[in-house]
Amino acid sequence: MAEPILAVDLGAVTSAAAIVAQRRTALLRDPFTAANAWPSSVLAGDAGVLAGTAAERRRRAEPARYAQGPRRAVDAQAALRLGDRELTGSQALTAYLSTMAEEAHEIYGSPLARLVLTVPAAYGVPDARRDTMIAIGEAAGFGEVELITDAVAAALDPQTTRDLPDGALVLVGDLGATWTVALAALDPDRPRLLAVRTGSGGADLDAALFADLRARGRSWLEPMLATPGDAGRRAHHDALDLVRRLKHRLSTADRADDRLSPVSPAYGLDRAELAVVAAGALRGLVAGCRQVLADAGAAPADVAAVVLAGGGARMPIATAAVRDALGQVPRCAAEPEFAVIRGAARWAERTDERRLPALAPGWRREPVAWAVPGGTGQLLRWTVPPGEVVAAGTPLAEVRTPDDLVHELVAPRDLALAGTLPAPGARVGPLVAVDASRDPAALAGDPPPLAHRWESGEEWLLTPDRRTLLACGPAAVRTLPLDGPESAFAAPAPGRVHIDPDDRPVLVCWDADGVAVWDVGTGKLAVRLPDAGGATAVLVDEQRWRLAAEVPGRVTGRYRRSVVTFWDLRTGERLDRVSDVAWRRHHPGYAERSTRDAFAPAATHGPLAAVASAAGVRLTVGGVTALDEPAPGAAVAFCHLGTRLLVRSEHEGRSRVDVRHV
Repeated sequence: MAEPILAVDLGAVTSAAAIVAQRRTALLRDPFTAANAWPSSVLAGDAGVLAGTAAERRRRAEPARYAQGPRRAVDAQAALRLGDRELTGSQALTAYLSTMAEEAHEIYGSPLARLVLTVPAAYGVPDARRDTMIAIGEAAGFGEVELITDAVAAALDPQTTRDLPDGALVLVGDLGATWTVALAALDPDRPRLLAVRTGSGGADLDAALFADLRARGRSWLEPMLATPGDAGRRAHHDALDLVRRLKHRLSTADRADDRLSPVSPAYGLDRAELAVVAAGALRGLVAGCRQVLADAGAAPADVAAVVLAGGGARMPIATAAVRDALGQVPRCAAEPEFAVIRGAARWAERTDERRLPALAPGWRREPVAWAVPGGTGQLLRWTVPPGEVVAAGTPLAEVRTPDDLVHELVAPRDLALAGTLPAPGARVGPLVAVDASRDPAALAGDPPPLAHRWESGEEWLLTPDRRTLLACGPAAVRTLPLDGPESAFAAPAPGRVHIDPDDRPVLVCWDADGVAVWDVGTGKLAVRLPDAGGATAVLVDEQRWRLAAEVPGRVTGRYRRSVVTFWDLRTGERLDRVSDVAWRRHHPGYAERSTRDAFAPAATHGPLAAVASAAGVRLTVGGVTALDEPAPGAAVAFCHLGTRLLVRSEHEGRSRVDVRHV
């Protein structure tokens, strides 16, 4: 990605933002509290509109000028009355978003021109509210505004769905102020929302808890709520905050108690009481899951994962209700309230995938175009289905021109239609252009063109997302993105590249002074283990993110027993020390080279299949061999889009990586 992006999730109670730059994400902290969550609040002050924590801090003094959840005014297409001022939802949200933009500018050091903004799944396509949200982003100073549905963003949360394959179906329950259930398909370039149901489950639950508080505290709370003016408004806001705090505490405790003020009686809830109050909302959640699946024509068995997001996902009773209804344990991240912003940031990181190159002849596919007589016409029908190979001269489609003449579009050569075709009835002209694939038989003995070749004495690794090549040498680690410029990190000492649990490449290097782990992307030291000096072998368990340093020990009988020390690479803490000649067999997760290297003995992508064997590398398309060449010690992979074949071969201390356009 070429420029930084601000991703923003506008919630009804709290919001979140993240700066995405150089494929790295950093949550934007509230400048007043240093928290990742920003209060979704505005207050009309004398000098202008205050937003976030600034509004919260003035709330008690001027509650009539305060409002929570300004996006709801856009949802309802209504105005906000803030004291003696009336603001449109656009004005309130522009002020709120501008506050975030100013903080991002302060942190990043320059303005961010691009914005990825989440919108509710209830916003259809088209929907005038989408246009309003784009206008709000532009009014806040962003030159480019992209919208992503919050349910789709939750489905992209890397903490819950990174392991799912392309095309997987994900059922999302976003349990915020509104409870949204949606079914999304994780298509790599265009995640799709297949069905959605939205209800007021979160707000209903808060209202039910508020009613319970009023019923149990009638003698002391009702007079406070009935007080005219600002005092009554303050009591209402404080009481609602109280029940929300207790609800969230019950995610980790069996019982929670608190007070509205130091002099008011205590009010408490336990999990059983919460379950009774939440019963109606949970029934709605389960019904929503079933309705969404029915709307999409899917069954629970078709769903690769069920994901719960939002603050309500912390409630064990919500997890249990969905599990019992669908027979699948929902996935829930450690901080589910940030699932949507993490997914939106992940989408922002992938902007390079949405670049549209000009169509040009390729190895398997190339564009085919016909000129429409008179410059315009109507597509009547396609006479051949996509994927079916036809001979040159075969009619593929019919077009009616304004003079009511019907013209046939014929195949210029043996081919098969591919990609998305214009729908029958569509207006076409002056050209009809489609994507066509060559007959696999024509590819026999016609290898794909070689786009690049690297040859060196380095160790090569392809990152798990199949986007970036890493070359590790004694003096540097070179980073070669398949769609970007090369960069290099000077290695402080010899070592090997591994992939950490956050999918970041790191250099693990060691010498007599110890072991050090460096972030390849930033060049920063992640952890140093000074007590691990003198190791003859260093192995890493990438899944648990631990390191084993092996040093020679004493000779016992016929064996030299190595002394192995285990370390936690997150904290630098020493975990254990053993002396065992067979320790590697007892700890199979440790390896000297990365086990998350995307190169493998075989790889497939659609009709493409590549296999590396002792004889060499073979590439087939639909069973037809297109490439068969010697490559000693080879491994293969397709890039993340499946448009390039990468072949790594190693022989006599030299390594080579070939990249072919397929």
